[in-house]
Amino acid sequence: MEPGDLMELLGNLLENAFRHAHSTVRIEANERDRRTLIIEDDGQGIPGELSESLLRRGVRADQVHPGEGIGLAMVSEILAQYSTSLRIQTAKSGGARFVLEFPD
Repeated sequence: MEPGDLMELLGNLLENAFRHAHSTVRIEANERDRRTLIIEDDGQGIPGELSESLLRRGVRADQVHPGEGIGLAMVSEILAQYSTSLRIQTAKSGGARFVLEFPD
């Protein structure tokens, strides 16, 4: 992945995680399996029915913090360029969990 794309991708995901976390943001990468990266927070989470729509420009779940609804759409567009999948899940803490799976 191009360094600029990686910075944009991680910047958007981490900014969202820090903005929505109550107190904890967790980043997980397995040393043996460098294909998976997980970013999660302990905030309110993302309702399952919004998971797919949040990846489109202009769609926002958060009406409290300022924003344009572009960040996750950009993440989705970058990942598509590199055939990388993104799953939005609920973390054990109840917050949002983003699982990125990079190709071999």
